[in-house]
Amino acid sequence: MGQDLEQIEGANLGDVNVTYVQLSCIQQGIKLGGFVMGIDIVLYDKKGQRIGHTEIEYKFHEALFFRNNNWGSYHHLRKLCDFYLTDIKYNREEINKLIEDLKNIRMFIPKDYQDQVDDLILQLEPQAVDKIHCAGD
Repeated sequence: MGQDLEQIEGANLGDVNVTYVQLSCIQQGIKLGGFVMGIDIVLYDKKGQRIGHTEIEYKFHEALFFRNNNWGSYHHLRKLCDFYLTDIKYNREEINKLIEDLKNIRMFIPKDYQDQVDDLILQLEPQAVDKIHCAGD
């Protein structure tokens, strides 16, 4: 899956021809229909008030989990691998461990996505962020 999926065509499922993108989405449990989903991350303060939102977009997710073989070593990051099953809450201690996982995996992902790792870390680092809720679709 190291290639741009949009450019690969021709997978065949019996009598049904599908694009590689559709096949990949089916395998990953991703919604079809014009867009490819990401993982939403909602940020909360100590009072439980929503203070922000960010997203791990599909291509960034692919870079983290499918373009390298190291993600399984990162306990807090690997919880975000499956779009369909992702519904995870992290407390501040777990957020710190997720940040460490992101810092450690950064060197193993394509350079095009390393800035996105840095941006995500910057959004998670402030101590005002007490909890996060990560959800796929």
